[in-house]
Parts: sequence; structure tokens; C-alpha cells
Amino acid sequence: MLVSSKSVPESDPRKYLTTVIGDAGVGKTTWASHIEGAYFLMTEMGTQGVSVRGEPILSWPSFKEKLNEIWQARKDGWKDVEPITSIVVDTYDILFDMVGQWVCENEQFVVEGRPTRYTKIDDVPFGKGYARVSQLLLGVISRFHLAGFGVFLLCHSKERVVRWKGQAVMMYGPRLSPSASEALINASGAVGYFRVEQEVRKEGDEIVIANERRVQQWQPTFQVAAKHRLPGFPAELPLTRLEGWQTYCQAFKEAYEKEVQSIGTRS
Repeated sequence: MLVSSKSVPESDPRKYLTTVIGDAGVGKTTWASHIEGAYFLMTEMGTQGVSVRGEPILSWPSFKEKLNEIWQARKDGWKDVEPITSIVVDTYDILFDMVGQWVCENEQFVVEGRPTRYTKIDDVPFGKGYARVSQLLLGVISRFHLAGFGVFLLCHSKERVVRWKGQAVMMYGPRLSPSASEALINASGAVGYFRVEQEVRKEGDEIVIANERRVQQWQPTFQVAAKHRLPGFPAELPLTRLEGWQTYCQAFKEAYEKEVQSIGTRS
């Protein structure tokens, strides 16, 4: 039967495929550790000081195997297992490298009419290697997202310099190739860039940090890759160490209620 009415925006912030970008230590893992029902698939040892439920991932096959276990546990009604509502990949860029290694070891690329193997995904011409890794990785992730799991992809950030109007401008985005970054951002419903802002002053011969704050940015600027598909979501929120996720959820609730009210007014 065809759907007879329009949908309303998703009310659960966990149901947006969400990417969080930021330097190591900025607070990505701490932010995600407060997501109710989250299970961490960890590709690096970055959670020692944070209490999370999850386990390490050492390869692309082990990542897929763990997702299959989660899928089967849900089919079995979470028998003897605490339900998992969200999956956190910590971090996406390292997992991307793992998939790239697997692709080089197991697949070939047709170059000038000949099947060719490469030892590094970076060496595959015309970005075909990056495209293949994104296809495999985002395909598996999207399956879980479409099945109702929350998916949160934590990713290290990378700075790159571009020329704009004759000037060197610093750009901030995922620690991925430009094409892989674009694929990730396009697939995501929300992309946050987490950063530390410092106010410094000079005291004698020393530079002193006068003020420091952590910020979660959810709307794009010329220099920063960020986005949010929920209309009216704030451009920036404070990234308080133990309250960052709660701050995000409160902002989400307020933006959601405004959007639903707006939809009702337009109907």
C-alpha cells in the first residue's frame, strides 16, 4: 500500500547518520560515550579514560564480523545481551585505512585495459581506490542505519591549505582524501566539527592562554565541513566535557519542535 501522508522529521537524534570530526583529544569519544544504548567499535586506543561498551576492531573482516554479531543479536531479541541502539565507529578514518589495505590485498583495478594490483590504496589512479573503499564501507554502514540503528562515525580532522582569491586559506575536514571526505559528508545526516578555541595574551616574554573553550559546530562555513539536515539546528553549541551530548539533544529537541510547529502552520 502506498503512503498516504507526509512524514515528519525524525524526532530521535540517534537516528541521523552522524559524523563527528575533530583533533585527537578534543572530546569526540567523551561526547559519544553518553549516547544511550551505544556500542563502540574501536579502531584505536582512544577510550582508556572514558567508560564505554564495545571492543577493538583490528581489520575490515573483523568489523564486518562484529556487525553481523550485532545483527544476529537483534534478530534473537537481545537474548542475554543488553540491547544496542547505536553503533559508534571510533575512528572512521582508521577503519577507512583498514578497508584500503584489505582492498589492495584482495582486489584488482582495471588500468589501461589490464587488471592491476596495488600495494597502497593511494596509488590507484583516478581516485578509483578511494571510491571502492567508500563504496564498501558506507554500504555496510548504511545497511545498519536503514535498519534503524543509530550510527555515529568519529573521525580525526585534517587541515589543508587552498588558494582562494590569491590567498592561502586553511580548510578543515575529515582525515581522508577529498573524494572520500565528500562521500562521507554526503552520506551523513549531520556532520559536526569539534574544536578548541583559545584566547592568548603575552605576559612579558611568554604567551599565556587566557581563556579556552570547546565548541561543537553543526553548520558549514567556508573553511569548515559541517552540516545538519534538521532545519534550524544551531550553528554552534558548547562542548562541555560531561554534558556535550545532553547539550546536543536539547538543541535537537528545540529545533525539532520548531520545525514540527512550522510544518503544522504550513499545512
